[in-house]
Amino acid sequence: MPQSLSIGCLVLGGVLLLLGLVKGRFKMFGADVPGAGGKPQRIIAALAGAALILVGLWLQLGLSGPRQDYSGSPPTPRGPDRALAIDDADSRIRYSEGGGWKTDADYHLLKSTQHYTGNPGSTATLTFNGDWIEVAYYKEPGGAIMNVDIDGKQLRQIDCGSQSGKTEYGQTQRYSDLGPGAHRLILTHTGTPSDGRRPRTFGDFTINIDGFRVSALDN
Repeated sequence: MPQSLSIGCLVLGGVLLLLGLVKGRFKMFGADVPGAGGKPQRIIAALAGAALILVGLWLQLGLSGPRQDYSGSPPTPRGPDRALAIDDADSRIRYSEGGGWKTDADYHLLKSTQHYTGNPGSTATLTFNGDWIEVAYYKEPGGAIMNVDIDGKQLRQIDCGSQSGKTEYGQTQRYSDLGPGAHRLILTHTGTPSDGRRPRTFGDFTINIDGFRVSALDN
């Protein structure tokens, strides 16, 4: 659209400029073009033509501001929040053997993948570099509490239970000020349902992992 607009301004501006500069009739593209009339009309036509030519050049040179590129991925953030995404299916994540971890495709999730388990004591371990990490998960009515351990310190738990009665996608919990260098994160199923009810059967309440985002400055 900007390209065609600039061409239109240049063409129309050229025609008006000729109308202002040339007295009487003249030929353009094989057609007779009448003059602009008296001197005042020619001056107005010449000024309008010059103005349109300037606008056309301005658009052509991109002086109206930076263009937004929609052809690729969003630009990589800079500064403290520059992040590296790690999907739940990444080989760097170690899921406990015999932990009952399951994977189902779900287009609501990062890369449409997830890991979930209803087995108390099951763990997911990730070693990463960076000053912060963000855990991506989702809530559902049958969710449980997940312990979060980083470098041997028990941090704020994650509640995978939804009190709305619906699955709530796009949940995140960030842990900051970890310091530079390598860290180890361990997520553990506590066996405690979110709403405090006793599980009806083993594996009745689950923890749900969608992935992670970590500080990219050290990666």
